[in-house]
Amino acid sequence: MKRLIKQNGKINFNTVSTTAEVSKSYLYNHTDFRERIEILRKQQMQVKSPKSVKHNMSDKSKDSLMEVLRERIKELENENKRLKEENRRLHGKLYEQI
Repeated sequence: MKRLIKQNGKINFNTVSTTAEVSKSYLYNHTDFRERIEILRKQQMQVKSPKSVKHNMSDKSKDSLMEVLRERIKELENENKRLKEENRRLHGKLYEQI
């Protein structure tokens, strides 16, 4: 089990029996091993991976993220419009100098 824990391996009766080269029935029949495996398995199930956290984003957080992105798009569109207008104005000044 220590090897699986260090390698962040999945803890269950199959992986422990394979790693320790013992039968599953041996692990089930020894209550101390059985309890330890069950505790570690439950702990691993409670820890969420980054993929599952991202996948389970609430609708509220998705909505707030979308609102932030919409505001950012509006800001960029306004800046783009302002820069195009400034570019036209500078082209006009350049044309007057010719």
